[in-house]
Amino acid sequence: MSHGLPEPTPVAPAEIVTITDARSRFGSLVRRAAQVIITDHGQAAAAIISAAELEDLEDRLAIAQYEIEKANGTLRTVPHEEAQCRLGFTE
Repeated sequence: MSHGLPEPTPVAPAEIVTITDARSRFGSLVRRAAQVIITDHGQAAAAIISAAELEDLEDRLAIAQYEIEKANGTLRTVPHEEAQCRLGFTE
């Protein structure tokens, strides 16, 4: 059950490269905008993902946090009139 979350975009498996390899291929790895896991002494140390994928992850996290707060009864909201005031739409 998705609980209102958008379905994740399918992605190809991440390419795994060493720090040394990533250093020499950094530009091409970034331009490809595919998932890349960079390892340091055989351990995952960092990842490269596309900006679109990062945005998708951030959106999914925000929705999940909203759903949790809503389910727990801890969701904080701002009344419409107050939001208009804060945004400078009313006097």
